[in-house]
Amino acid sequence: GSHPLGDTSDASKLSSDYSLPDLINTRKVPNNWQTGEQASLEEGRIVLTSNQNSKGSLWLKQGFDLKDSFTMEWTFRSVGYSGQTDGGISFWFVQDSNIPRDKQLYNGPVNYDGLQLLVDNNGPLGPTLRGQLNDGQKPVDKTKIYDQSFASCLMGYQDSSVPSTIRVTYDLEDDNLLKVQVDNKVCFQTRKVRFPSGSYRIGVTAQNGAVNNNAESFEIFKMQFFNGVIEDSLIPNVNAMGQPKLITKYIDQQTG
Repeated sequence: GSHPLGDTSDASKLSSDYSLPDLINTRKVPNNWQTGEQASLEEGRIVLTSNQNSKGSLWLKQGFDLKDSFTMEWTFRSVGYSGQTDGGISFWFVQDSNIPRDKQLYNGPVNYDGLQLLVDNNGPLGPTLRGQLNDGQKPVDKTKIYDQSFASCLMGYQDSSVPSTIRVTYDLEDDNLLKVQVDNKVCFQTRKVRFPSGSYRIGVTAQNGAVNNNAESFEIFKMQFFNGVIEDSLIPNVNAMGQPKLITKYIDQQTG
C-alpha cells in the first residue's frame, strides 16, 4: 500500500525484497530465496533439517548493499531432540564475495567476512546464542569457536513448539550499535563492531550433527528485514538474558 510522506512506522520500513512472505499461504520457496541441501517448504515453514544427519540452508539470492542502519528478524524453532549435539543453526550477515563455496561450518562458510550468529548446544555452558566475527583472512576452526565468540547469552531453544525470534539491529546513528535480542530481551549489544559498506549476503544454515544420530529439526517460520531501526529494537535493556559465567575458585595457599 501507499504511505503518506514522512511515514516512519515499522511497516513502512519493511523490505519485501529481503524478507520472507507469509509462508502459510506459500506453495513454493519464494523466488528471491535459494534453498540448499535437504531444506524444504512444509506447511508454513521451511524445514532445514528434515531427518537424521541432515543439512539445510536458505540464502537470499541478491546481495544487500549496506549503506544505512537495518534490522532483521529470524523466527525459528528446534523440535525433535533435546540435549548435547554437534549440530546447530547459524544466521549469517557476510560480505558477498566469499559466500558460500564451502559448507563446513554448520553447513555455512568456514571462511567468511562478517557476522555469524550460532545457536547450538555443544559448548561448555549448554545451549547458547553466540556472536562470531571473521575477516575472511583465515578459516574458522570449529573446535575453537567457543573461545572466539565476542559475545553470547544462554538460550534454551531445543524441542520447543513455540518459535523464538532473533532480532539483529545495526544502528549507524547510535555510534554503530549492534544489538541482538531474543524474544525482545537483549542477548548482547556492542559498539565495537563496524561493518564496512558494501554488498552482504543474508542467510541461515543448519545441520543436526552426527552425535546420537538425532533428528533435530531446525525450522524457519519467518524472516523480516527492515530498512532502519524499528520500535522493538529500542526496548530498554531491563530483561537481559542470562550470561554464561565460568566460576574460578581461588584457594589461599597458606590456609588451604
